[in-house]
Amino acid sequence: MSVKTSQDNDHTVFFCTFTCFNWINLFEITSFYTEIYKWFDILVQKGCRIVAFVIMPNHCHFIVFIPPNQNISKLVANGKRFMAYDIVKKLKELKKYKLLNELEYSVDPNEKKIGKKHNMFQPSFDAKPIYSEKFMLQNWIIYITILYLGNGI
Repeated sequence: MSVKTSQDNDHTVFFCTFTCFNWINLFEITSFYTEIYKWFDILVQKGCRIVAFVIMPNHCHFIVFIPPNQNISKLVANGKRFMAYDIVKKLKELKKYKLLNELEYSVDPNEKKIGKKHNMFQPSFDAKPIYSEKFMLQNWIIYITILYLGNGI
């Protein structure tokens, strides 16, 4: 059963994470990184600012400034939905039919009734408002460490 959370905009900077379904390396399999950058560009066009991000093979972390006229829950939900369409398209191009079938069969019958065809992402995402400089710095350290280790520096 999915747990869906709604975030208010009392705070305008959020630490966010979203994850591929069952932690499958969908971003890596489909070389999807450029599409996530494009989604970040769409967020910027809507007045958001991407402060930091790390894209892993099966999940993404980012710190984002959300202006008062936008809603983090809607922005991420819409982004995940459109990214899911693109991931399906790429999986078809790559002829990853076994994986597509797995993602299709995992959809709950009630979700199928409303048109959902594949599970590409975990049902919810994390969005934690950044209340303090300490919290912000802790997350920056995580990003720097991941980038440092990931680049073999």
